[in-house]
Amino acid sequence: MTDAEKFVNGLFANMVTRRVGKIGEILIQAQELFDDADSIHHDLKDTAADDRIEVKCSKVQEEHEEPLTRENFITHCIEQDPTNRPVSYDERLDRKWVCNIQQIKRTEFEKLFYVLFFKDRVCVFCIGPDKIVEDEKVGYCPTQHGGGEKEIEEGQFMVKTNNIQHHIETYLHKEYTYEEFMQLFGWEADL
Repeated sequence: MTDAEKFVNGLFANMVTRRVGKIGEILIQAQELFDDADSIHHDLKDTAADDRIEVKCSKVQEEHEEPLTRENFITHCIEQDPTNRPVSYDERLDRKWVCNIQQIKRTEFEKLFYVLFFKDRVCVFCIGPDKIVEDEKVGYCPTQHGGGEKEIEEGQFMVKTNNIQHHIETYLHKEYTYEEFMQLFGWEADL
């Protein structure tokens, strides 16, 4: 097994959401040469443009076929094999999957980078806060948590099988194989 394959296995099998998000922040900061954030309300800072940068990440995994119930949850946990669920880039239109890009506070950034980790490719997208709302195909929902009154709007959108092509054609910023991704950080992946 190559280092890149081990990385992918670890990413999909062991990394919780918050840690995957941190990997995305590290990637965007390195690729764009952004500075650390100057506030808790965004992730990074583009000092040259005086832009606040937000980063969101998601693993692209096939949806579970049946919901968890009292009768099946133990079996599901025992039989769960996370290495069977990752979706490859070439399967993006054929397998059913959803990535939830959430906790979006549009007033707190000038650029949103969202990173999708496919089984064999890392895709980096970039969108502005106004485009998130204006582009109906993005499907932004401004009321993530039940629509209660909040001081700052917090919303979400889904990237999934039926709209991924629009995101690729409109907002794709960069993409990497896992070998290229690892090499960005000086890792000489064995091929």
